[in-house]
Amino acid sequence: MDRPNPQLPVHLARLVQTTQTVDLAQEIRSLLTEGRRRLTLGLGPGVDIPLLDEELYAADVELIDRQLVVAAIRAEPDGYVVERGWSNFGVYVFTAREPLWTSVPHMGSVRGLRPGDQVGLGSTPAEAIRFTLPESALVPPPVAVRTSRQRRAAQQWRAHPKAPASPQPLPHSATRGGALPPGGDPGRAESVRAESVRAGSAPAEPAAHPEVAPAQLAPAEPAPVDRGRFQEAFEIALLHWRYAMNSFGTDPGSVIVLSDPGLGSLRAAIGRNLEQPDRGYDLFVKDPGSGVWVQPTGEAATPLQRGAVIRLKGPGNRIGFGGYVVELPPPAVPVPRFGPHDVPDPESIASVLGLPPAALEDPGRVKAAYRALARLLHPDRHNGEPGHLSRFLEIKLCFEAWKREHS
Repeated sequence: MDRPNPQLPVHLARLVQTTQTVDLAQEIRSLLTEGRRRLTLGLGPGVDIPLLDEELYAADVELIDRQLVVAAIRAEPDGYVVERGWSNFGVYVFTAREPLWTSVPHMGSVRGLRPGDQVGLGSTPAEAIRFTLPESALVPPPVAVRTSRQRRAAQQWRAHPKAPASPQPLPHSATRGGALPPGGDPGRAESVRAESVRAGSAPAEPAAHPEVAPAQLAPAEPAPVDRGRFQEAFEIALLHWRYAMNSFGTDPGSVIVLSDPGLGSLRAAIGRNLEQPDRGYDLFVKDPGSGVWVQPTGEAATPLQRGAVIRLKGPGNRIGFGGYVVELPPPAVPVPRFGPHDVPDPESIASVLGLPPAALEDPGRVKAAYRALARLLHPDRHNGEPGHLSRFLEIKLCFEAWKREHS
């Protein structure tokens, strides 16, 4: 695929999502009928199907003569192939065989799609432009679709011929309080729990369980787990900051920065529909690093895979990485952390400004921290983006409260 500027400006991404009225499926069908086998979707005069009208993308001078491929679709004898380009615009697929929106990896592809499968282009599947792959003489028709019960039975049989019909319940140790890397044995939960409470000791190696599929095994609990270091950061971001996509990881540019060099290159994000929390969260994995896992409510923990998209609904979903574990708050519409008449306490002021409580007695440090954050999060730098705006209002309110106390 072509390699133009890899970054799609935020304002153009929003235009793509909010102004697209073209029937993409009909456009694809027409071009395939002409004998074309590979079609590109994106911006600029060189793409086959433009996602923006000429008047819209021409307003950005840098993109007038530049081709930006968001996605490409190939018609092959074994089915459609959807390729993701160099753009940071998300590409997702939804198939009858795997009824869950799945992210196409960056510069990767998904093969074997059939007419009737869906493709989404956007920041998250919930907000993406969606279209259905059309029927074509170049692509075989869809195969017979199994019922949901048949799919579950087939998945359990592939995992292990004697797998139970439903997941095993988690032991008491799997509730809030400990990391749960995959591979434990529920039959030995008590002995593992007894051994793991010894300081610095590692959990015993679980015995093989021939009657339970590996995917259904309840994970064992290791001894040292810090469930408090990053818990508050996740709760504040998901409950109070109006980001549709909360990025987290070791990247300093993340919304939630996990400041631990032992986590390597961990990069992921939690997406959600800001006004419809009943849809739950979507966990997007960019770079899982090592030893990172997710545990949806009522299920066993599973390791994260690069490019995966995992739906998390209801309360009690957990993410573990290294020696840390966080439990995500129940999905909800974000509300301001402080009301217009609230007076933040000193601990909240220090937390919002990123300072230790003792530093509040040093006017120079407080003012420097406030100015740095104000420049970083000012609405003029982010076109009034709600996530940055909510954080800007937080630091402004806390700084004003600090000035009143130290005037």
